[in-house]
Amino acid sequence: MKQNRVPVSNANLQEKLKNQLRHLKRSMVAFDGGHEEVYEQIAICLRILFHSKGQSKALANQLSLLEYPVIAYGFTFFPDNLIPESCLTAMRMGHDGISYIPLLDQIPIPPRQLSFQNWWEEPVIRDNKPKVFSRKDLVLNIAETDGGGHVDSGLDEDYFNLKNLNTLGWSSNINGEVTEPRGPEAANMRHIAFEAYGYLSDSFIRTIGNRPCICDSGRKGRYCCLKEFKILK
Repeated sequence: MKQNRVPVSNANLQEKLKNQLRHLKRSMVAFDGGHEEVYEQIAICLRILFHSKGQSKALANQLSLLEYPVIAYGFTFFPDNLIPESCLTAMRMGHDGISYIPLLDQIPIPPRQLSFQNWWEEPVIRDNKPKVFSRKDLVLNIAETDGGGHVDSGLDEDYFNLKNLNTLGWSSNINGEVTEPRGPEAANMRHIAFEAYGYLSDSFIRTIGNRPCICDSGRKGRYCCLKEFKILK
């Protein structure tokens, strides 16, 4: 039996956005403090913010925030490259082997402006199968099946291989001992969270509030489609 739905106010949606950004910020701080397992919570936040499916609409979409460009950091994916790529991570070497770390903004490459859809669906990993993964692919595999919001009894085979079978193919040889890094999914979530937080932060919303509104009214966004945002008042 279909149930009636009561519309959620714009003010309530804004509060939900602030809560998700608080969760995201705490998770990033925890990750950087050594608690890398919070990458699963990061994936949940990103799914809530950005993924629409059926009647479930992304929170950022409900607030009309996905019409603006995203600042993307990391390396550019090259479709014709024949070797594995991981565009959002680097490798760190230590006495205990190698591990993936998020790039964040710590590379001498200018960031790019992408439409939200291009950012969300842009390939960021190609393994040696070769299988390609976008930001969206990684977020949904973690949030929907691999411990984020749900733990399935089976995982997508390509994602399982990337996480557990080192299909990126990278390893280190220290004093004759070969070690392989754990899967890149955690470091990728940390990097995507960095981009997402910058995209939806208060400072970003203030910036777009001073731009011409996306509805082409000729007015600034803060006086038009974004006028209900409390942080702009």
